[in-house]
Amino acid sequence: MFFRWKRFSEKHSLLVMGPRRAGKSTWLKSEFPDHKYVTLDDLDELGRANKDPKHFIESLGPKFIIDEVQRCPEVTLPIKKLIDEKKIHAVLTGSTGLRIRDKLADTLAGRIEIASFPPCIFGEDKGPVLHPLDQAPTPKEALAGRRALEEFMQFGGFPEILNQT
Repeated sequence: MFFRWKRFSEKHSLLVMGPRRAGKSTWLKSEFPDHKYVTLDDLDELGRANKDPKHFIESLGPKFIIDEVQRCPEVTLPIKKLIDEKKIHAVLTGSTGLRIRDKLADTLAGRIEIASFPPCIFGEDKGPVLHPLDQAPTPKEALAGRRALEEFMQFGGFPEILNQT
């Protein structure tokens, strides 16, 4: 995986929204390696969360990532309580959708940072900018940039694709 420009701190719990396959889960696991990771795409985990949301959240420990949290919005109530008690740092992910965001964010309003995680921006897979942005590129750099932009527009900005080109 290449460096992503997005950064979050552990100061606040997070709700990270974005389209499927944008790299949210992969990136968050690398950004927060000491957090326990669970996905509600796993039917066993989803069943545990639906059966007893409070016990499910308490079993995750003080730092965790719950992927696809929109599958069980009932977990937000015990998360809210534990955030208020300053006992956890929760990172929640969900696919983009206004209904999902409203449902989850309403319960956790004022307690979490809500962030958008887009597919890759142009050039992000190439690393940091190699020349100052306030200077015009050389003709060779401009030509290379134009070719790279054409390729990016043809194949898209999803990490899986960029890692294969």
